[in-house]
Amino acid sequence: MKPTISIIIPVYNGERYLSQCLESIIGQTLKNIEIIIVNDGSTDRTADICNQYAEKDERIRVINKNNSGPSETRNIGIAQASADVIGFVDADDWVAENMFETLYQTMREKQSDAVICNYTKVYKNTRKTRQFSLAEGDYSKEEILQHVLNSTIQSFLCNKLFHKKDISEPMPKGMYYEDNAILFKWFNNTSKVTVVHQPLYFYRQRKSSIMNDRDNAEKCFDFYLSEKHKIDFAKEFGYDNIKQEQLVFFALRAAKLIARGSSPARVKRHYIDLIIQDLRTQNLKKETHIDTKTKWRKLLYDIHPNLFVCYESICYKTIKLLTFKQKQLFD
Repeated sequence: MKPTISIIIPVYNGERYLSQCLESIIGQTLKNIEIIIVNDGSTDRTADICNQYAEKDERIRVINKNNSGPSETRNIGIAQASADVIGFVDADDWVAENMFETLYQTMREKQSDAVICNYTKVYKNTRKTRQFSLAEGDYSKEEILQHVLNSTIQSFLCNKLFHKKDISEPMPKGMYYEDNAILFKWFNNTSKVTVVHQPLYFYRQRKSSIMNDRDNAEKCFDFYLSEKHKIDFAKEFGYDNIKQEQLVFFALRAAKLIARGSSPARVKRHYIDLIIQDLRTQNLKKETHIDTKTKWRKLLYDIHPNLFVCYESICYKTIKLLTFKQKQLFD
């Protein structure tokens, strides 16, 4: 029997949390699923754990490959998927037992091309459920794309269900924030998307994850490139309501993250200079409206880049000192 959903799990050195992830998927209330684990050249016990689970559950397929990063790993999983509907789970996270049944039933009942649910960020000492600012229900392609551009809907793959036919373009290789760069294109292939408010995905916050490893200046630079890629694609497909300040905002946000990280000063300057130089090639109009905080950061950089870096470093250290209860990340 053809599976209802193919669930793709890319994993690299995931021995610590992989079992919890797989147990949550094996125990799904929707039973007719295909579980594709793509082992990205792990050097720990990941391969053994994958094989042990594959021996116990015939729905599991294990694909071993040389290390090449999460983008190509997910691309291989997509290419090997047998089902017409695809979901993604990261190997250090887990899902509610009814997640895929809820999303799939919603997709069928609403005749939607994609479904999005809420998710919970899990820290060592607390949890925080992300609350959608948009209402539960159906949205047109144009509405969803605008929400993606505004970051009302985050470019995060694992709380979404797609038809395989709409995943028309592979994820970009060799790039951090690859889901940020590609999600807009996938949504552009849809006609209707449904939002579900239930928090069905549990997103473990780790020190080494792309989203939390802000000390890596290259990753922060790729954040800017992924946002620019998304905006450029939107312009190419005729979405005229993109405001120029969006690019300015993301550029200075990336520069802020770099400045607040622990990379050497020369590395910070290098990547911040690349961002600002690229921004200056965009032919932004002088009347582009930006908020006061963004304007202040831009002014500091224009006076001297080192002043900008110094200001952001002080802000970050002050915030950490004043935070009563800091969220503790998993290793």
